[in-house]
Order: sequence, then C-alpha cells, then structure tokens
Amino acid sequence: MILGVYYPTPNKVFRLLRYNGSNHCHMGHIRYECHIHRATEEYQNAKEREDSHAEKTSRYQDVFGALECLIDDANFQGNHTLLQEVKSCLLGL
Repeated sequence: MILGVYYPTPNKVFRLLRYNGSNHCHMGHIRYECHIHRATEEYQNAKEREDSHAEKTSRYQDVFGALECLIDDANFQGNHTLLQEVKSCLLGL
C-alpha cells in the first residue's frame, strides 16, 4: 500500500507512506518482517528516495491490514467506509 502525491510535471509520485510485506530483507536491519516506509527530510537531504526510512511493524500481516494501518496513520475520515470500498475493489466485488 502506498500513499503518495502525484506531480504531473515531472510525472513523479512523492511517496509519503509505503507499507511493505515480509517477503524480503531490508538493508540488514529488517529481516523478512512487515515494515513501514515514511518520507523523511533526512533522506531527501541526502538525495535518497524520500521514503527510504523503514521501521518494522507487527500491526499488519496482509494487504488488508496494511490498508487499515495506512488509513489510520494518515488519519483519513470516514475510514470504515473507505476501507470497505477498497476491499471490494481489490477483491473484484
């Protein structure tokens, strides 16, 4: 799950939050665990990807749990309705 802002010029998405699964190692400090990437000023100043910072989490185990965390972390209003709509879309209902 990714929350980003799209800029038509230069056709770029600035990634604010990114929720990854446990299918890969992450620079040696996160080993096959779910993790959350956040945009930070530190990585932007270092000319790295804005969302390079990552922290492991046990708050979700699947894509729907990641979506719930994203909705909660981003403080979306009416999150129950949004969650149900996205689940229906992802499941093809």
